[in-house]
Order: sequence, then C-alpha cells, then structure tokens
Amino acid sequence: MIAAAASSEARAIAAAAAMCRAPSVLERIGGAIGDEARALYASWTSLARVGRARKIAEAVFAVRAPWPLGLALVHREWIEAALAGEGVRVRAVIAGASAADPHVRAYLERRVLGRFVAMPRAWERTPETLGAAPPAWIEGAFVRAGLHQLAHAAIDQPRAAIASLASQLGDRAAAFVDAIARARTVGDAALGPRRAAIARSAGAALATDPHALFAIGARAFAPHLAGDAPRQVAQRLPRGLGLRAQAELARERLDPPAWMELILSTS
Repeated sequence: MIAAAASSEARAIAAAAAMCRAPSVLERIGGAIGDEARALYASWTSLARVGRARKIAEAVFAVRAPWPLGLALVHREWIEAALAGEGVRVRAVIAGASAADPHVRAYLERRVLGRFVAMPRAWERTPETLGAAPPAWIEGAFVRAGLHQLAHAAIDQPRAAIASLASQLGDRAAAFVDAIARARTVGDAALGPRRAAIARSAGAALATDPHALFAIGARAFAPHLAGDAPRQVAQRLPRGLGLRAQAELARERLDPPAWMELILSTS
C-alpha cells in the first residue's frame, strides 16, 4: 500500500486552521499541499476529543519550535552546509556553546536550521519512518533494490546482453547473476511490473556512475514515500548522496515493488 502522509508545509497550514478555528480557510489552499492539509485536518476531526487535541498540539509545537524535531538524526554534512558562511559567534550560539538572548537564539536557530524537516522518532520498518534508519542501511537497501530492479528488467535479454551488464557491475556481478535467477522465481508479485523496472533502469550509466544502482533503487522506493519522507531520507544520508536520493525520489512514480521486498535486504 502506498504511504499517505502530510508534508511539513501541509501540517503547518492545518495547524494554523485548527488554532484559529477556521477550517474554511483550507478550501482556499490549492495544489497538493492544500489536498494534504485538508486530509490531515479531516483525520484530526475524526478522532475523539482527547486524541484530536493531542494531534493538533503536536502539530502546533512542531510549527513553533525553532528547529525541527529529531535534528540529531540529520547528517552532520547537512548541518555544516547550513552553517556555511556563518561567523564563529553564530556557530557557537547554534551549538549551545555561547550564551545569547533567547529571542536572538530562536531567530538564529530558525534561520539556520529551519530549512530542515522533522525526522521520524524511530525506524519501525514502515515507509513513514525510513528516514530514521541508519544511513548505511538506507544506502545498502537502495543499492540492493537497484540491483534487483535491474535484474527484473533484464531477465528476457539474451545471455550476451546479461553478461555485458554483469561485466559493468564490478564486484556486484555475481550478485546480479543471482538476482536474475531470483527475479525469474518471484516475478512481478514482489518486484513490481517489469515495465516499471525497465523504465527505472533505462539510461543507467553502470560503468561510469558509482551510484547508478543506488539511483535505480531510490526510484523503486519513491512510490512508497509521501509527505516529508523523501526529504527525511535525504537528510539522513551524507549530503552528496542525499541530494542524489532526493532528486531520484522526486521522479515519476511508477508502480513499485512490494514494500517488504524493498526492506528485505538487511536486518
């Protein structure tokens, strides 16, 4: 099942409508964010009073906080990039190593750290919590997914063509051959439609792009990730790899492999 989650922007809009007790303003918000905000607000109103109040309070707190929740899970390279060009004094205030007026501190934290989205609390093997998984796990899962999508796309190719692909994969050649055999066994039920695997693998520069399999795998994960999940995954990874992940996760979302297939790679 494809994930359905609201982005941080949609949560902020829904929280504002709840705080002002003016749900009618949501009808004026267009596009995907407006749809997300209305769906989120509707989900709150369907809850019992205590549960509804808790959800709204959590959203309001997240909007008002000077930095996103779960900031410790954001890879340090993203933090360093956000601090680029800032002076020693600002860096010290952000790090908590220098005292500052609370209003000044909040302003600086929002200006530097407010660009990030809140991170999931824990990795629970669901699409919504993927951004909390260890960075090495995410990278490995994307690479494995890419390898198996490539195999799924290639199973009808002549032996010579399969051998050519394997020769471009270096130390992953043997794993690719094993993945071909597995793809013939599990088929579309686990790996998704073959036409989607072919589309994801098209144009991959296997011999020259060190992240080609990672990119194919990210495209396979993409349909499962909604709301802030793609940005969370990007923030969890080293910045260069995260930017690549964010770009690939934003591609056209074809029918995906089964979620359990995608997270089968590691314990």
